[in-house]
Amino acid sequence: LVARVQELTLLSEVGRAIVSAELDVARLADLIYKQAAQIVDTRFFQVGLFEGDCYRTVIWVRDGERAPNVCFTLTPDNEGIVGWMRRSRQPLLVRDFEAEMDSLPAKPRYLSTDPPRSAIFVPLVARDEAIGGMAIQSRAPHAFTANELHLLAIVANQVSAALANAI
Repeated sequence: LVARVQELTLLSEVGRAIVSAELDVARLADLIYKQAAQIVDTRFFQVGLFEGDCYRTVIWVRDGERAPNVCFTLTPDNEGIVGWMRRSRQPLLVRDFEAEMDSLPAKPRYLSTDPPRSAIFVPLVARDEAIGGMAIQSRAPHAFTANELHLLAIVANQVSAALANAI
């Protein structure tokens, strides 16, 4: 019952925030970030949109600081987890990259000499198409739970249609 109340409260909060974001991509991405921060530690966070073979970050936070947005090229031979998420439109919880590396649906692509140990990946799906994704990572193994993945998927589902209308 407590979990259900938490979900309904989250849906209500996100719905109200979407209305005030007014179909602005930056505001909607910031909404996702703020809602995610109420659920999990977002020191390593990104929201990005797919543009052709590019995954362009709209918000990128590393070590708690905003980083410049970039475009990551996704190719079929090196799509990484973000490309897999785009293709499959499925969320992914990685409890420990080191322990799960051989069973992951795609190999991660890192831009860090200090890679994460755990992560949550949630696609932003609108009209049955992945328009973007959310990635949250941690240097600690087992930093995220299945319930947190579920709550973040609720946020993503609520904001995805508004994002699709804004782009």
